Amino acid sequence: MKEVVTKIELIKYYFNKLKLKEKKIKAESISTCQLTGEPLDPAAHAHHIERQADNPKKSRDLNNVIVINPSPHGEVHKAGAENPEELSTLCGIKGWN
Repeated sequence: MKEVVTKIELIKYYFNKLKLKEKKIKAESISTCQLTGEPLDPAAHAHHIERQADNPKKSRDLNNVIVINPSPHGEVHKAGAENPEELSTLCGIKGWN
C-alpha cells in the first residue's frame, strides 16, 4: 500500500511542477531559457531558486522559479548550485544570464 501512496504523491508533485512552469511562462511571456537565453525547449523545467526543502513557503512563489531547458537544469544540479548565491556563481562561470 505504501508504494501506491508514494507513486500518487510523485504524480501530484510532477503535475504541480508542470502547472507552476506553465503559470510562470504565461505570466512573463517566456520564450527563452532563463539561464542561457536559448529558445525554450518544450520539455523545459521549472527550477526553484531557493530549494523547496530549504524554504517550503516559497515553493509556489513564481518569483522563486525560473524556467530553464533540461540540459542547463542538469548542469545546475550536477554543480550542486542549491541556493541563489551558488546559482549566480555558476551563471558567471558559464556565461549565463
